[in-house]
Amino acid sequence: TQLRRLESLRQEFVANVSHELKTPLSSIKAYSETLREGAINDQSNNLKFVKRIEDQADRLNQLIIDLISVARIESGEQSFDLEDVPLNDAVQLCINDHLAAAEAKSIRLTAEAPSETLVVLADAEAVRQILENLVNNAIKYTPVDGEVTVRWCRDGEHALIEVCDTGLGIGKGHQSRLF
Repeated sequence: TQLRRLESLRQEFVANVSHELKTPLSSIKAYSETLREGAINDQSNNLKFVKRIEDQADRLNQLIIDLISVARIESGEQSFDLEDVPLNDAVQLCINDHLAAAEAKSIRLTAEAPSETLVVLADAEAVRQILENLVNNAIKYTPVDGEVTVRWCRDGEHALIEVCDTGLGIGKGHQSRLF
């Protein structure tokens, strides 16, 4: 039973990854075809289309980096470069990266910083990836005119980061797999 459950999780993971990779590729293809078919000469839109291609290429690159990270973690090869990471800066970078996506859905994306500056000993890239995934999913699953808030605080010797949204949330049946 455990082996079947793991195989089922693997199949679901592959299906999800395939879908996530297909989305930016479809956008890149559509925008490049539109440019090739004449929009390259449309001065009012051509740079917009090139920017969208760049954004989708960045998204695709990030998905690939995430997959490589998962593979390293599973193989035991993952090593972390621990350094001081100011959470205020990490959260603000993430917010800035997602503002356009949030605005496109009329979602209010905000950060609630604590009164003190929090610096954690962590792998900066791992913190960035975690924030990226949480905020990206919050925006994706929050309906139009919703709200996504990132807040963080000291929790004893640790820091606590919360990404709250007005979306449906994760069903109880799926929470055990994620958390």
